[in-house]
Amino acid sequence: MAESGLPDLHATTWNGLVAPAGTPDAIVLRLNAAINDALKSPEIRQTLLRFSSDPLGGTPQEFADFVAAESKKWSETIRLSGVKID
Repeated sequence: MAESGLPDLHATTWNGLVAPAGTPDAIVLRLNAAINDALKSPEIRQTLLRFSSDPLGGTPQEFADFVAAESKKWSETIRLSGVKID
């Protein structure tokens, strides 16, 4: 990105699981707990690491905050680039 004139832009790829809007909090928390437990499994961690993934886990709010920050960063990057979407 530095060669493109954006030396301070850090770009990574990431994956996450989402549920439909309006999913009850109890279900979101149950899914989150199951996912975090799965990410502690040595077999799952090893598989993800083999694909160069860094299994982080976390809370639903941490993920929502991350997605919001990524959306802000990339929308600003697109705006600054001058790219026009038809």
